[in-house]
Amino acid sequence: MGQKYSSADLLVTDFHTCSDRVKNEYEIWVRRLSLELDNEPGEATRQWVLENNSQVQAPYKTLIFSDKESGQIVATSSFVRDDRQITAQLKLSSSPEYLGILGFFQVRRDLRHRELGTTISRHMNSHVQQHLDSVGRAKRVYLFTNVPEAMVIFQQLGFDKQDVTVTVPELKSLETLFGKVYLPFLPSK
Repeated sequence: MGQKYSSADLLVTDFHTCSDRVKNEYEIWVRRLSLELDNEPGEATRQWVLENNSQVQAPYKTLIFSDKESGQIVATSSFVRDDRQITAQLKLSSSPEYLGILGFFQVRRDLRHRELGTTISRHMNSHVQQHLDSVGRAKRVYLFTNVPEAMVIFQQLGFDKQDVTVTVPELKSLETLFGKVYLPFLPSK
């Protein structure tokens, strides 16, 4: 099975601030993704990453997770305002509490089933929570998936399955929408 990963094993960098070497390796890895093996179409996904990272606007970002020892990229995930026009399609952003979509949870094929999905999901969950703590207002975040293991992880993180199925033409899939209201942590006085 191989090494199980925890957050202590990973170096996390932002797509905007990573070195040129890491960005180049990342783009090569993303281009090699396939719809059949990774549920992501390589070159189209690379274009999605570039479009969604064309402007730095907190709290939205794509994170790259690398093995601390080897330096190799092992996973990625993004937090974006909209993902493949799903927000507009479902009119999610019409709610004042809407914040964004967590997505592009991708683990290298050869490293799956080693706790990386859980680890990066927890990291992204913490990223959103820290943002909400700083702004002091409750906000709703969504994600969608058709991967049973991911559904379990997201429900463990407090995401509720919505009564909505999302059609994602680029992925040729029907996916389940999940949502979570993040409440800011307000320290007691």
